[in-house]
Amino acid sequence: MRLLNLDKEHLIIHRIDFHGDEPCGTPAIHVCWSFRATDYQKGMVNRCAADRALDQMGIKKSVYKDKQISELHERFKNIVEEEMKSDAYEFGYEPIELMC
Repeated sequence: MRLLNLDKEHLIIHRIDFHGDEPCGTPAIHVCWSFRATDYQKGMVNRCAADRALDQMGIKKSVYKDKQISELHERFKNIVEEEMKSDAYEFGYEPIELMC
């Protein structure tokens, strides 16, 4: 899964779970991750620091508090959507768009 390769240096993926028991059969994916910020000059070289790790991933801070996490979630969603469509084509199915 491409999520595992999103940014191996700054985003550590611990676990990815999938289930399809939501209303309307909508599949859900849960991703458990940690951030690793790098290149500190004093103390530990790497630290668990979300803002800096996201910044190092190219997701810049904003005046809106949750914009960085929202952008990361959007990246996750886009990758998963692309992979699910790709899997459908691979198995000879036409991907469907659910309207619930």
